[in-house]
Amino acid sequence: MTLGKALWQGVCVKTSGAPADWNKIPAMTVDSASEVVKSGEVKWNGANDLSASCRMAMDREFLYLRFSVKDDIDDPPQAGKENVWENDSIQIAFDPKMAGKERTEIAIYRNPDGKCTAYKLINFWTPEIPENLTRRGPMPDVKIAAAKTAGGIDYTVTIPLRELYPLTDKTKEFGFSWLVNDNDGQGRKYIQWSSGIGPSKDTSLFGMVKCITEK
Repeated sequence: MTLGKALWQGVCVKTSGAPADWNKIPAMTVDSASEVVKSGEVKWNGANDLSASCRMAMDREFLYLRFSVKDDIDDPPQAGKENVWENDSIQIAFDPKMAGKERTEIAIYRNPDGKCTAYKLINFWTPEIPENLTRRGPMPDVKIAAAKTAGGIDYTVTIPLRELYPLTDKTKEFGFSWLVNDNDGQGRKYIQWSSGIGPSKDTSLFGMVKCITEK
């Protein structure tokens, strides 16, 4: 087991459908200065400036994620912007084989008009499928609901498991990393759960998620 997987561990609860009560699912939480990456004059002013949690569930067809983000200044990327990570957005990445080599990486963001988008940045590659069977780019089959809260936004994301192959409902554990980007007008900073998708791409730094059965 790598150091990242020893330090960063979460759970994905196997359910019979979308979770009815997200609070029953253990959260992966980031809310301290040691989890923030920034540069230059960019500052982090505590958990109300930027912090987040992620909860995860799975059934036979879908992976469900709930992100609760605290962010005191809302600055989403403009429609059509390519580098969405320069503004408020979420990045998630999966390593189903935990080999520390390949990954599926997805960006999730909300434009100023409220439209939510999931964009596949890279596919996990396996020899048995063509490179772009689940193509990179916009993911129209991913459902995202964004609801503003006091001091932030909750995102509920539903991803078809076929978009995450070779991750399936039979998977027992997998590598995982996520981060939340923030821009308050001074430049980008982000808060991350594990590492490996921020300053450089290194799947071996991912944390580990174990799949457990709903009680």
